[in-house]
Amino acid sequence: MATGAGLGGEKGFDSGPAPLFLVRDLALDSTGGLLATDFNAIRRISTACKGSSGPIIQSVVEAATSNGLLKLAPGQLISIYGSRLGSGVLTSPNQSGHYPLELFGTRVFINGKLAPILYSGPSQLNAIVPFDLDEQGTASIEVEQNGERSDTFQRPLGRRGPAIFNARSHIQTSPDLFASMLNADGSTNGPQHPAAPGSVVTIFATGLGATAPAGEDGKLADLALKRTVKAANITVGGSEAQIFYEGTAPGIVEGVTQINFRVPEGVTPINGCCAVLGIGTAEKTP
Repeated sequence: MATGAGLGGEKGFDSGPAPLFLVRDLALDSTGGLLATDFNAIRRISTACKGSSGPIIQSVVEAATSNGLLKLAPGQLISIYGSRLGSGVLTSPNQSGHYPLELFGTRVFINGKLAPILYSGPSQLNAIVPFDLDEQGTASIEVEQNGERSDTFQRPLGRRGPAIFNARSHIQTSPDLFASMLNADGSTNGPQHPAAPGSVVTIFATGLGATAPAGEDGKLADLALKRTVKAANITVGGSEAQIFYEGTAPGIVEGVTQINFRVPEGVTPINGCCAVLGIGTAEKTP
């Protein structure tokens, strides 16, 4: 099942705004500016601030598809791009099953609350939006590295901003990105292993908002399942799918939502068949 992403930016290096579709790579140029590439161009999204020795935030996006147009939501996994953000460490849960709030001098603040850190690198941080934030307004994001704080970076905040995690196909004759999905037999879905119509498959998403019972920041989900408060809906190839479960995924951090659904009958298992995930009033094509 094909996926895509969109990220607003500037066309070329000097001209006016233009959209980026299906962002393939992000990188920093020699001045610290953030560059993104799609199929057609390399574009500068932002420029670095001058005269600072502390961390610099240049972009904040949801971590599943890097879609900069979606609002941030409580419990959502996010990626922060910039410079001097961290030390290049992939974290793991502690003995209590929680990801850390500080990692080798790096901390992330969202509206003044510490956010669990999943990865800390010089130009990228992966973190989780705290569950108990207000569900409307603005998310003010700061990164602290060894006592030095970045300027505040702001993003819209909403109740939900659903996005399906994706993976690269690495096959030239098929779409570049596919949903991270498990087929009914446990195999990884992809161009060479498509889901059969009528089979039950599993996808993983983030940004689906509050759960019941309430989500716990940075905690690995266990067998005490927590379901999303607002029901999701999924269409595949334009046909609505029957959903059997939507909630926490045991063994994966809370904020990642597992969705089990049946592929509608009549959907042709061909490359490029898109899945659309909606929840509440927020809807997007991953």
